[in-house]
Amino acid sequence: MAFEYREYPEWSWSQTRDTIFQECQRKYYYQYYASHNGWLRDSPEEAKSAYRLKQLANLYILFGDALHQLLERVLKESLKLNKLTVNVSILEQQLRNYLNRAFTDSRNMSQWLQAPKKSMMLHEMYYEGRLPQNRVIKVNERIKQCVENLRNCRSLQDLLLKDNRIVEVEQLNTFQVEDTPVFVKLDVLYHLQSEDRWVIVDWKTGLEDEENEEQLLLYALFLNNKYQVPIDKAEIRLEYLLTGQYKSYQVDGSKVDRVTERVKQSVSQMQLLLEDAKRNKPYPQDRFPTSPAKMKCRGCNFRDLCTDKLV
Repeated sequence: MAFEYREYPEWSWSQTRDTIFQECQRKYYYQYYASHNGWLRDSPEEAKSAYRLKQLANLYILFGDALHQLLERVLKESLKLNKLTVNVSILEQQLRNYLNRAFTDSRNMSQWLQAPKKSMMLHEMYYEGRLPQNRVIKVNERIKQCVENLRNCRSLQDLLLKDNRIVEVEQLNTFQVEDTPVFVKLDVLYHLQSEDRWVIVDWKTGLEDEENEEQLLLYALFLNNKYQVPIDKAEIRLEYLLTGQYKSYQVDGSKVDRVTERVKQSVSQMQLLLEDAKRNKPYPQDRFPTSPAKMKCRGCNFRDLCTDKLV
């Protein structure tokens, strides 16, 4: 597909986009507008800088992303071979290799500045010049715990049974809420044929978080929209690989209706900051206020650009 230049990014909505918007509207501006076209050679320097900073990831996030990528590879390979095997020792070594490569990449600032999508840069290395030792120790512990708990997690045991069919893995999907494309990506979707249930799995590599319900309801809404699966046949499962625990949700139709309204409200809030909604052209940066919760500034990717950053 040929590249099509767009002056402004395409309009869409996602749970991640809403989370950033609620956290800090200035961060939202940098993430979705200032960084647009920053990959082009003749873009303004601020766009290039925002685009580079958008690629930063701290050690915890990078670890979670790496495990998701490896699980995606394993499950997609199982679809080709019609056989699922998980070698935990190989998986653990692959995780360590990935994180070691991220550390090595992060020591080469000039390489990353020239091609920020082709190499990795850790947030800690960019802003602090080092990896905090306590964080390295914690992530090393998480690698062992998550990989070991993966072996015994309920969803993987389901997938080892041949009569359960994997439907999709880490596939970026979109559906419409009114005129807005809504993006979702399911870690795994499979059909539990013995019970005629459709199970959506969300792998979690951190601590348990109660603020997941809205995202899960969006998944159910997507499942109904794309596959016409009745809401009462959907199960959404959070697999907390760090603790070995899982939570299962049977979806309530009335809650799905409420999350649809919540998306519409969020869209309306975001579009108040657009000078031209049809082109998705934002107002200038100063119309996007910074978060009053300054303790979050230290972990923000865009500290280098933000005039209201925490010093």
